Amino acid sequence: ALVRDAKGQKMSKSKGNVIDPLYLIDQYGADALRYTLGSMAAPGRDIKLGEDHVAGSRNFTTKIWNATRYVLMSGAKWSDSYQPAEIGHPLNQWLLAELKKCAEKVESSMKTYRFHEASSTLYHFLWGTYCDWYLELTKPLLVEADPNTKKETQATMGWALGMFMHLLHPVMPFISEEVWSALGGHGLLITSDWPNLKIGDYESAQKEINFTTNVIGALRSLRAELNIPATHLLEISGQSLSAVHKDVVRQN
Repeated sequence: ALVRDAKGQKMSKSKGNVIDPLYLIDQYGADALRYTLGSMAAPGRDIKLGEDHVAGSRNFTTKIWNATRYVLMSGAKWSDSYQPAEIGHPLNQWLLAELKKCAEKVESSMKTYRFHEASSTLYHFLWGTYCDWYLELTKPLLVEADPNTKKETQATMGWALGMFMHLLHPVMPFISEEVWSALGGHGLLITSDWPNLKIGDYESAQKEINFTTNVIGALRSLRAELNIPATHLLEISGQSLSAVHKDVVRQN
């Protein structure tokens, strides 16, 4: 496939539409450019490369930095002794199950040279699953929960982010090495084995947390449609919910 300009025109010096990759690296970082090309590298399709695409990928690297900063501030770090099978809280089990699905999809995409699918999977896990949902839902656990649950949550936060850096490394090698080191990981990712995540499916936890996020998403959409301020408390009627789902809503 060819790398074309943002309008789909073939790059040439006479047209003046050539983009110097070294300029993009200086402006946005090597990882941002590498991720952009990977995320657009669908088999048999030319890449329409614009500077705004690389700028968007830089935002992804910023999200990774911010997530790492928050995780470290929360007292979490990497641990070689972490045992996924011993995790008991549904939220932590849910994250592990989502991480397993992410790893399987990334590995499958890499083996079939579908780098755009691998890149997209990594993006949505980090930005959506890990940051938008997991880190937000763990805040009460880090403040209000019993010491054992807090310790388990901190351990899961650090371990999952470290494992994610293993998966991210082929696409964004520089930031992943830096975050891995900051988390307390040993050695270099580039010489490490590809992770083999022995994690259960945690079907019960997946059902509980997925239902919870669906309820939250529906309420947010309803607020937006009806212009209800986020500060206005709502009463929720759950008459049509099953007893199990009512319990899930109360617990979460």
